[in-house]
Amino acid sequence: MKSDKSFLWRYRFWYTVFWIFFVNILIFSLIILLVRPLWSDINYFVSEFTNLKFQWLMLLLIVSIFLTGYGLFLIIRLSPKRITKNLNKIALFPRIFLIPVLIIWDFMLFLLISIGGDEIGIVRTGLEYISPIIFFFLILIMTFSSQKIIFNIIKIWEEIKEQERWKFTFNKDLLIIAGILMIILFGFILPFIFIPVNVIQGDIPPKPKLMAHRGASHLAPENTLIAGQMAAEIGAIGWEVDVSISYDGIFFLMHDSLLKRTTNVEDIFPERINDDATMFNITDLRLLDAGSWFSDDDPYETIADEFVDLQTAENFRGEKIPTLDEVLNLTRDYNLYIDIDSGKPPKEHPFYNQYDELLINQLYDSGLNEKIITRLSSNLTKNMTKISSSQDIASLLEEEVDLLNTIHTLSNDQFQEYQDANITVMVWTVDTVQRFSQVWFLGVDFVKTNALHLLIPLETPVWTINSQGYNLIWTISIILSLIGATLMYILRNRKNLN
Repeated sequence: MKSDKSFLWRYRFWYTVFWIFFVNILIFSLIILLVRPLWSDINYFVSEFTNLKFQWLMLLLIVSIFLTGYGLFLIIRLSPKRITKNLNKIALFPRIFLIPVLIIWDFMLFLLISIGGDEIGIVRTGLEYISPIIFFFLILIMTFSSQKIIFNIIKIWEEIKEQERWKFTFNKDLLIIAGILMIILFGFILPFIFIPVNVIQGDIPPKPKLMAHRGASHLAPENTLIAGQMAAEIGAIGWEVDVSISYDGIFFLMHDSLLKRTTNVEDIFPERINDDATMFNITDLRLLDAGSWFSDDDPYETIADEFVDLQTAENFRGEKIPTLDEVLNLTRDYNLYIDIDSGKPPKEHPFYNQYDELLINQLYDSGLNEKIITRLSSNLTKNMTKISSSQDIASLLEEEVDLLNTIHTLSNDQFQEYQDANITVMVWTVDTVQRFSQVWFLGVDFVKTNALHLLIPLETPVWTINSQGYNLIWTISIILSLIGATLMYILRNRKNLN
């Protein structure tokens, strides 16, 4: 008896561990796939930490898929139909290996979420986009499991009927069955509770206007004149640029505080590779090559995928860091909007205190007026387009801002509230046609993107369906599921009788 109990305990423990391992790694793999737009940034972060350039997330995905398959293999091997009282058939390796791997993978998931920051919200939006597929497989699973539930319900009911009314005692199996039925019922109504935004009742809103994030930054080196020119020629209405100030007081474009990611500073000034970009004077900055890194690294695989031809990529070599004067002139020539993302230099910089004033004066002198989108505020910015990142509707209305600039992963309800309050919304940074389709349905007005080559050609969202058709499809699916479960029960019962 004691041996049987020990066996049962060990069996349940390891079977539970295998299931936890399988589900955990499966979820991790799905998250890796859903954060595909962030792969480049995360790979760069890990490469900086390890000092080794590599497609880290691709490697992690491959290993995770293998581990998911291994977990499924262990579950099948230890399934109730196959198990014997010889648990030694489970090799020592998985019993030692699984729990440490599970801990490591969960730690990596924590790091992934931390590195992704607010952008990790694309996991939620990605799940919403594929939710009809998830619901479909969920209904299939419930269809095949329901016939077993029906069999057990009838069996328990027959046992209850055989008992005398006054001798009836509570049956814990009945409670379990009732709980499972509630779960199945909830699964059936899920499609009617979590309705994807692609399901619409009226007309499709107008297509959001596209702003090129750091220029056409997946097609050309970011924050360069060629990136701005390509954005205009492709069809963007404007571009967002990151404005820094040199040590001698000249504004230039650069996103990172360091120059090593997007220039050849380690070749020209190897002793200054870790110096802040704003600590260089403009003459030194203009010596740097801000284009070859794109040609060499193909960071977004647009050269490999032939969105950028090899000759064009070669022409990026030698591209210079542009001054703000050059950028404003290009903006005027192409009649673009320009979103100024300003970043103050370190406090020890000689122009730290004057940064805002100098920048406002230069923007004002450009005469671009409402074509300039800025967060800065003074008497000189009154004719410019005022933008705010505050998500509070009352504050936005009180400040009388022209645009709300926010991350694209806000909830659907929040976007609806902005639309109801007639607040013009610009979101950043949308790089997939799937998410672009979603914010299109949400009525967003402007979208910042790195992936102009994917979003400009879209004439309609990727997929849509009206609410009546959506409800009809799921109603029919549930009815067919119940019919299928009943038929499977009848066939199983007939087989048992035979």
